[in-house]
Amino acid sequence: MKRKISYIFALLVAFFVISPTVNAKTTVNEQEYDTLEDAINAVGSREATFKLTSDETGNAKTISIPAGANYTIDGGNFTVNYSFNLDATSAENSTLKIMNLIMDGNGTLGMAINSQEQVNKPNELTLSVINSTIRNYINKGLYLTNIKDLLVDNVKFNDLATTEQTWYQGDYALDVNLIGVQDAQITIKNSTFAGHSGGNAPIKVTQRGGFDDINTDIKYYPQGHSNEPASIKSLVVENCDFTGVTGNSKGDVIIGSSPNDDGTARTSATLYNYKVVAKEGTTTEVYTRSSKEAEENGTNKAVVVEAGSPLMQLTSYVLNSDDSNIDLEVNKTYQLNYYFGDKGATIVNAPTVTFRSSDDSIVSVSSDGVLTAKKAGTATIYATYDSGEYNWQVNVVKATEEGAVEEVENPNTSDGVLLFLSLTVVGFAGIALTYRRLHN
Repeated sequence: MKRKISYIFALLVAFFVISPTVNAKTTVNEQEYDTLEDAINAVGSREATFKLTSDETGNAKTISIPAGANYTIDGGNFTVNYSFNLDATSAENSTLKIMNLIMDGNGTLGMAINSQEQVNKPNELTLSVINSTIRNYINKGLYLTNIKDLLVDNVKFNDLATTEQTWYQGDYALDVNLIGVQDAQITIKNSTFAGHSGGNAPIKVTQRGGFDDINTDIKYYPQGHSNEPASIKSLVVENCDFTGVTGNSKGDVIIGSSPNDDGTARTSATLYNYKVVAKEGTTTEVYTRSSKEAEENGTNKAVVVEAGSPLMQLTSYVLNSDDSNIDLEVNKTYQLNYYFGDKGATIVNAPTVTFRSSDDSIVSVSSDGVLTAKKAGTATIYATYDSGEYNWQVNVVKATEEGAVEEVENPNTSDGVLLFLSLTVVGFAGIALTYRRLHN
């Protein structure tokens, strides 16, 4: 009898554990939960996909996502009043993918996604936010210190960082304040920023640490430390629309962070690869932060990026050219075609290029890369920059003799000859016909 009761009790427990919850709003691996928070608490630090089936609004709150988690949240285009706080303190790296989700801070929550650690060295986060909306958060939209790989694609940012802050703290809709992580890759594309999207700028990206970052807010780095600073492998801001932004004082994209406490600029904070491509029909302003004096005097000017002309900064440069072997007639000139980065891009701090010819008597080259052919022969043109070098082979030939005419068929002339022949044939035919009639 006792065994039978135990068996029935076990079945009842199993039923309540695995059976769907009534009015469920989030599904994980076919298990249903009342809220996304309930589902995350149940899943813990493991891989899972969460699917929302209705809005979760009316109770703005912060949800904690544990370190080591590998989550995909498919919002189904529903709205949540949540702030996602990702644990960055553990050594376990985390992955979070959010798509088709409307994140609304309800005018009370601080940030949509917050992942930071400045006391201990943080873990690494891979984050994707795709086809989503982030709005009505009072401090920032995203604040990330431990990002290793960030993709923001087709996201609408609106009314963020509405709490004004002092100039040295700054406020941004998307703030990447990288600490400790190496070779981070950051891509922000096809997104729209509107309304109040940061008093300074909608986007800020910086790498912290090193001797020239003497602020003390990174607690685990002693002041004036020699620890290796965070590093950014690449930043791409592409096809984003900033035309609806109000109140930003320093352009659309800020490179680097506010000055040190002593007023000096954080040089290493601005030294990383970036590429900014403006959306067609718009411009994008890129502002590089510097010293306190420059900030206060307004001498830091935003560079306006026009659509179709990317702005690039590279930490190492490779010269490219569409020219290879060049054929040139004596006494003719030719401008060498060369560029760094993408063709047509404006390059920040591009290295100086110097030119020389292996034989100036055959072809000479000016300081800006203009060739002048002097006599028949072959020579090599060298372009030297920093520690790099590029070269072109130039073959100089004698000029074509004056008055020489190539025997090229002229369509107009050919047509005229055909017309003349046709008329001649018709004329002879007419004469023959007339002669025949006269003699009949």
